[in-house]
Amino acid sequence: MNFREQERLILGRASRLFKVDMGYLFHGGFWITVGQVVSSLSAFLLAIVYANWLSPETYGTYKYVIAVIGILSIPTLSGLGTAVSKAVVAGNEGSFRYAVRVKLKWGLVASAGSIALAGYYLFNQNTELALAFLLSAIFIPLLEGFNLYDSFLYGKKLFRTATFYYIIGQITTTALIVVAAYFRPTLAMILIGYLAGWSIVRFLLLRRTFNKFRPNNQVDPEVVPYGKHLTAIKAFNVLAGYLDKVLLFQFIGAAPLAIYSITQAPLDQIRSLASRGISILAFPKYAAKEQALLGQHIFYWVSRTALVLALMTAGYILLIPFVFPLFFPAYAEYIWYTQLAALGLIPLASFIPYTALNAQALKKELYYFNFSSAAFQIITLAIFTYTLGLVGVIVARILGRFFELLVGLWLVGRNRSLFKPQPTAELEANLQAAEPKED
Repeated sequence: MNFREQERLILGRASRLFKVDMGYLFHGGFWITVGQVVSSLSAFLLAIVYANWLSPETYGTYKYVIAVIGILSIPTLSGLGTAVSKAVVAGNEGSFRYAVRVKLKWGLVASAGSIALAGYYLFNQNTELALAFLLSAIFIPLLEGFNLYDSFLYGKKLFRTATFYYIIGQITTTALIVVAAYFRPTLAMILIGYLAGWSIVRFLLLRRTFNKFRPNNQVDPEVVPYGKHLTAIKAFNVLAGYLDKVLLFQFIGAAPLAIYSITQAPLDQIRSLASRGISILAFPKYAAKEQALLGQHIFYWVSRTALVLALMTAGYILLIPFVFPLFFPAYAEYIWYTQLAALGLIPLASFIPYTALNAQALKKELYYFNFSSAAFQIITLAIFTYTLGLVGVIVARILGRFFELLVGLWLVGRNRSLFKPQPTAELEANLQAAEPKED
């Protein structure tokens, strides 16, 4: 028995034991993990650069601008990425090219908003922020519109190619930002490195994706309407996701925002690995119904995942005091902020029910999940930031993530009939026949 056959035998037994396609998880998960490792290392390197080469005021202002760019990008139809992946799973690959054109067009709305902000800050004689938002107006449509190639690749389950492209973008952009910070650590230069770097790399990778994979001409007529629905669903969540930085900058200042960002940096990478990796792997399976949609096992997996996350949280709280001062000596006195924020890792198990609802295009449930959780987060952020400052932001974030978990479980429980598992015999046949997709 050769290595390939042994691998298939082991993964097949594990699949029957856990009722999950372990071959798919192993092969897809490997490449997603590689991408996340590179992303985490890049983010960690940049955090070190920001903490040691930039003043707290410059770094805090940069994080504020990036947060505002994220909010301004809502009109670029951020939900189109998920809609394209779903269309590609169904064989409508032409939706990819069509969605790029639509996204670029809607990006002009975001540019108009950024120009308006630039004018506001120029009127108030803040030339630094005026220049920052003028640069943003140029690059936002490109930054967002050229990024749809990864949605196409994930829909095709070409995880290795998607990861390779992602690594190229991460390394290139990180190098540009490091060079800019070393030679001229100003807000404008750091922004140019970030915005221009990602825009150029994404354009080149988009062209390569078109030329190499040559998507067919079949267009799902629902791809844009569904993308608009998802954008509307996610709009308040996007706002809630960036609101902490905007409120900190406005209420307290740039330096406290820098402290908050540095102490959150390690946790951000853990959250990204947990939510983005599993969601990318799970979405094509759920959308294509190639295996049971977890059914009653959703609660089973949420409880197990939450337990693992709780153990990770305990380990993080114990170990971070020995690691943090080595890389961020100027922020060593703020370690307890990151220890407190680590409690927000436990409810990240909410990505399991949310991904199932998202893949099945349950619009009503998705609206309810996103609007309720975003409203709760916005209200708590506004109250706790105003009354408690930086600590209030952290507490509000923790409460918001637990609220998301509870809402997700409630929605799945209420719609249990929509997640009927396959009969055992059918599930067994699918698991035995399943082969990992290779590009």
